[in-house]
Amino acid sequence: MIEVLIGSSSIYYIFSDTNSHEQFTIGSSLSFGVIAVGVLLENVADRQLARFRCQRKQSREYRFAVLSSGLWKYSRHPNYLGEILFWCGLFCLGRASHAPWWCAIGPLLITLMMIFGSIPISEERLYRKYPEYKFVQRRISILIPTFGLFR
Repeated sequence: MIEVLIGSSSIYYIFSDTNSHEQFTIGSSLSFGVIAVGVLLENVADRQLARFRCQRKQSREYRFAVLSSGLWKYSRHPNYLGEILFWCGLFCLGRASHAPWWCAIGPLLITLMMIFGSIPISEERLYRKYPEYKFVQRRISILIPTFGLFR
């Protein structure tokens, strides 16, 4: 909760900037784009995961399968990547509205929480439950898509 509160600190500056409607810049547009990509990425990844889990419950064939199609073909955690992009985009939008640099602490903490908390916990749980997950780990980038360039 504290990380989300700190991450949201840029919102104060976005809404308190009385000239923001006059200062819509390329930076603001790019920030909105990063936010939109983050939300879209997280939403699509979560929907794909929900559909896959439903498939896995209904079919004996997929009972021990691991999702590695759709966005999950390029990143083992595209939903976390979307979350990180959202918070970074929000900070950038805040900077366009004169938010101080200390507001970067929020997105930084959230990113560190994902990298050193959520992702390792998910990876360990998947590996224990699905031993073949080690093959997915070898093929697919953990967070940032590499499109098979670095193996």
